[in-house]
Amino acid sequence: LFAQYAHPFTIGPKLWIQSEYDIWSIPNILDVFCLTPTDTGNTLSACNSTQLQDIENYRQELIGLMQASQEKEDAFWSISCANHGYALQDKYYDTPRQRVPSETGITVRLAVTIFQAGDKFNNVDEKEWPNNAACAY
Repeated sequence: LFAQYAHPFTIGPKLWIQSEYDIWSIPNILDVFCLTPTDTGNTLSACNSTQLQDIENYRQELIGLMQASQEKEDAFWSISCANHGYALQDKYYDTPRQRVPSETGITVRLAVTIFQAGDKFNNVDEKEWPNNAACAY
């Protein structure tokens, strides 16, 4: 189930790990085909200004939906990178490239550790591509 459908049926605190756009949503939801794979991840460098604006609008809508669905005990780790599976990057959830906020924040691994300790946080990437230097390949 997608999170938006399962969310009403969950009990207790939730850790949201979410890419604000990715290699699945861009072509399948937005019908935009400008992603280019690189050795370090997918880049939006081939996208034109209209495509980038569509992607940014989608990103802002997704952030709004996450925040509107947030319950007081929930925590967020949300990144504006065009990858999909963060569990398989480098050292399993711990790539230094993918942090929120970009370059200075926490990795997915640290987010899980903090959440398991019972602490709440809200790390939503505030920078859009290409201003999120850590994953603007």
